[in-house]
Amino acid sequence: MASSFFVEQFRHGSGKFEIEIVGGDTDNEEPLTAALRELKEETGYEPTASSRVELIGTTKPNPAFMANTCYTFLVTDVEQTAGQQFDEFERIKVSLASYDEILNMMRNGTIDHALVLSAFQWYRLNVLDAKV
Repeated sequence: MASSFFVEQFRHGSGKFEIEIVGGDTDNEEPLTAALRELKEETGYEPTASSRVELIGTTKPNPAFMANTCYTFLVTDVEQTAGQQFDEFERIKVSLASYDEILNMMRNGTIDHALVLSAFQWYRLNVLDAKV
C-alpha cells in the first residue's frame, strides 16, 4: 500500500496538535468537490488522470445533537500542483505514513481523533477487504 497523507494542526478543543487526515467544511459544495478543494488547500496536491477518487464511507459524528454527515473519500495517485493555501488561523504540517505506521499510531493513541479512526475503518472495509 502507498503512503497516506496526514496533517498535523493545533486543535483548541484538545489544546494540542492533532494528527488527522485532510478534511473540512463543504462551504455549500457537493462533498466530493469540497474534499478535492480541501486536499489542494491543505496539501497542494490534486488527483491525476490515473487517480482513483471514490466515496468509501459516511459517518454521523454525533447524531445525539448534530445533524451533519462526514464523508470519507479515497484519492490515489495525486501530484503536487501548488503550495498550501491556509485559512486565516490554519497552519498545517503535511507528512506521509505507511498503513502499518498508521495502525501503530492508532494502537498507541497518537491518533485518537474519532473521524480519522472511522475513515481508516471505512478504508479497511471498502478497499482492503474488497480485494479479498
